[in-house]
Order: sequence, then structure tokens, then C-alpha cells
Amino acid sequence: MTAKKIGRNEPCPCNSGKKYKLCCGNTGAPSAQSQRDAATKPDLGPRVLIVPASNEMLMNRVHREATNVAQGFDDLARVHVQLIDRLYSSAAGIVMMGKQHAEFDHDDVRMTFAILSSNVLKSFTAAFSLLRAGWRLQPFMCLRNAYEGLGVAIHLAQRPEDLVPYKNGDLDSTRTISSAKNLLPFFGRVWGDFSQQFTHIGEPFRHIQLGNMYAKDEKDLWHALFHLAFFIWFAFEVAELVFYDSVPVHHFWERGTDEKYTLRLSKEMQHERRQLIEQYRQFLAPEPVAERE
Repeated sequence: MTAKKIGRNEPCPCNSGKKYKLCCGNTGAPSAQSQRDAATKPDLGPRVLIVPASNEMLMNRVHREATNVAQGFDDLARVHVQLIDRLYSSAAGIVMMGKQHAEFDHDDVRMTFAILSSNVLKSFTAAFSLLRAGWRLQPFMCLRNAYEGLGVAIHLAQRPEDLVPYKNGDLDSTRTISSAKNLLPFFGRVWGDFSQQFTHIGEPFRHIQLGNMYAKDEKDLWHALFHLAFFIWFAFEVAELVFYDSVPVHHFWERGTDEKYTLRLSKEMQHERRQLIEQYRQFLAPEPVAERE
């Protein structure tokens, strides 16, 4: 079927009200329809391929974040960092003493604890450094690694007979997590949440991270600091337990005549715990009424 030819003086079929020769039939000018289509399309600007002007973008970014962002972090979180550093220094001091005693006594079990604990603290240090440089998500992956190492230390402290399978790479991680949950009930929930959200690319990775400069009211900053602070608290607690005989003053544990350990905080650590809770109360679940009473 042949399409009907439109006369030059007939009304334009685009319903512009103009004659065909003055509208769509005018090949030298855009049609009314094309003009209406253009008006409804967003102006995306020139389609230009943006090529990096430098081959050192990585180092430039690292340098920028190691100075400007870190300085802003230090100004905002100074008091919080002081508390974290006190706990970190105490835990690191115990690990160093435990390692020296293990070397002197040729104690293979405690030497294993020392190596493992040292690497746990290094993972924590990496998490803190990433947060200080402006990264919001990546610290949690380092913390997840640190929690897993802490779980292994807790397990071996309770079951030293598993030292051989640990060294051979045959220790089942599910067993170590169970041991950690028995000592620290919160452990399984935190470790599982970190695994789901950060190790396995969960919901936080579906959004572009915020800009690198921190703001005082930025929840992501204080939430990450909360997790750092409470991890290092429990790392200090576990370090004292696994190196109990190397510690001159005990702040967490008391060993009974039956060789069982009871968690009993010193006055100093009770004060630190109150300060920790006060700083991060907004991220803590409310205590049950029965416990408060």
C-alpha cells in the first residue's frame, strides 16, 4: 500500500497548525515535533570523555587524605581517640610482656597467642588508620578480620589441645566462633553482621560513600568509632586472660583456686567502661528494665 503524499499547502500532520511546506516539509528547518522532543529531553551537556590529567591519582588521593582529612578527624574525635589509645596501649603492653615471657620460658602456646594477638592488633590499627583517612566502609573489613583472630585466641586459651590443628591450618573456624560466643555473648552477632554486610558486599556497598571530610554530626564517623572502641576494650580483656600470668595488675579477671576465671572489673576499668558507654550511648541497645533495677 502506497502512503498518501502530503501536499505542500496542506495542514502539517504533526498538528502544529502550519502548512506542511512551512513545517515538517521544510527540510532546512527542524520540525515542530522535533522541536517538542528536544524541549522535553534533559540537557546532558557535551559528551566528552574525561581522561585523568595525572598518572598519580592514587598517591595524590592518599596524600590529600593523609593530611586534610586526618587533621579534621583528629580535631573532631580527639577525646574519643584518647580513650581508644589508652585501651590499645594497655592491650599491646600485655602482648609484648606475654611474648617476652613466652620466649624466655620456651612456651609454645603463649608464643602462639603472642603472634596471633599481635596480628589482631595490627588489623585493628589498619581499621583505625583507614577511618582516620576518611574511609567509612573499609575499616569494618579489617575489624572483621580482627574479630576472627580474637575468636581463635579465645578458643585456644580454653582448648590448648587444638594448637596443633591450628598450626596445621585444620582448625574449624565455626568452633572458634562458638568458643568466643560462650565467653563474650555479643561476639557471634557482631562477627556475623560484619561478615554479611562487609565481607560479602552487603547493603552498605550499594551506595556511594560520603565525601572524605568528616562532619561533626556525621553518624557514620561515630558509629565506626563505636565499633573500634568496643573491639579494643574486648581485645584488652582477652589479652589479660590469655597472658594472665604475665600481667602484674589484673583489671578484668580473677583466678580462683579451682583455676576458673571470674570477670571482675577493677575500679579503674569500671570508670573507663562508664566513659565508654557515655560516649557511645546512642549506639547501644537499651538495657532491660530488670537489669537496670
